[in-house]
Amino acid sequence: MVGVLLLRPGATGDPLGQLEDLLADPAPKSADWRTDVWHQVRVLEHSKSPLVLAGWSALAASGNPPDRANLLLYQRRHGALSDWDNPLESAEVAVEWALGLWGNQQLPVADSFLAAATLEFPDDSRFRDNLAWLRMKAPNLDRQDDQRAVALQILSRKKCYSR
Repeated sequence: MVGVLLLRPGATGDPLGQLEDLLADPAPKSADWRTDVWHQVRVLEHSKSPLVLAGWSALAASGNPPDRANLLLYQRRHGALSDWDNPLESAEVAVEWALGLWGNQQLPVADSFLAAATLEFPDDSRFRDNLAWLRMKAPNLDRQDDQRAVALQILSRKKCYSR
């Protein structure tokens, strides 16, 4: 498979240099600019350069829930969590917040947070599903259920029998 690398006019093949150029000439309302920044920060996901955090922050300034969630995810992965005013600001941010608590083994806090998110976003099944996984509580199964529900049913039953 052959890939195509598109560069901005005058840009080098260095992703960090490209990101620096993009951030030096911000155009946050431009879909092309946002797409270019997003591609560069994704390529640089594991870089410790402050430019990567600046790129995610520039995208998150839009206020769009997925952009805000991506910033939170980047901060969480790199231990750069700043104070987050409202982890229930959107379902996308709340999912990332809950997974961060869970990943940090803050299980009672994750449980409480997922319960609150379930009430805040009642139509979003991710919170109910993750809460069931955290509690290893078996769902009622139907022939139409997906593989995750079946796996949870099996694992939660195994947990009950292994006590």
